[in-house]
Amino acid sequence: MSNRLNLSVTRTNLLRLREELEFAQEGYELLEQKREVLVMEVVALIEELRVWKKEAEESLKKAYRAFEEATLVLGVETVTRASLAIRSAEKIKLVERSIMGVAIPRVSYSRTLCPSHHQYGFQGTSASLDKAVYLFSQSLERLAKLAEIEVSLFRLATELKKTQRRANSLNYLFIPEYRETIKYLENTLEEKEREEFFQLKRAKELHQ
Repeated sequence: MSNRLNLSVTRTNLLRLREELEFAQEGYELLEQKREVLVMEVVALIEELRVWKKEAEESLKKAYRAFEEATLVLGVETVTRASLAIRSAEKIKLVERSIMGVAIPRVSYSRTLCPSHHQYGFQGTSASLDKAVYLFSQSLERLAKLAEIEVSLFRLATELKKTQRRANSLNYLFIPEYRETIKYLENTLEEKEREEFFQLKRAKELHQ
């Protein structure tokens, strides 16, 4: 099956296809450069994801252990009442930056911790609950970073797939079609010019 375009054999079409082929080749090179950058970013994020996932899991384990210790020391009722009295002081700020045209989130998490006797209003809760609250706050910070990495990885991986599809389409479909068509037009026009030349030469010989 022919891989060339169905076009009229004209020099105008030949010149136009040559220009379009050059444009397609430049586009392919740019897509390849973009793909290489995206691959490096994705690989780096996969490693970051592994590190931060481990840190988040360990941080949550410590926080839950501290919570269990506070419950054992103070009792379920006291811890529950104190927990309900805690006022949230988290601040999450989300900004975006661009990598190869892809919007990547940057999440910043902050929390102001108040002394527990001001916050809870119960005696004997400060040391044990402060530790649990502090550790959960650390866990939230790590989870925010983990969410940032996961979203960034998803967006970059999605863009990488799109870029790869476009590059493959140019490299394996459009560029070969253009080259094959250009070759066909060149050969056909060359053959046509030879025939015209011989016809003209023969006509001159007949009139001599």
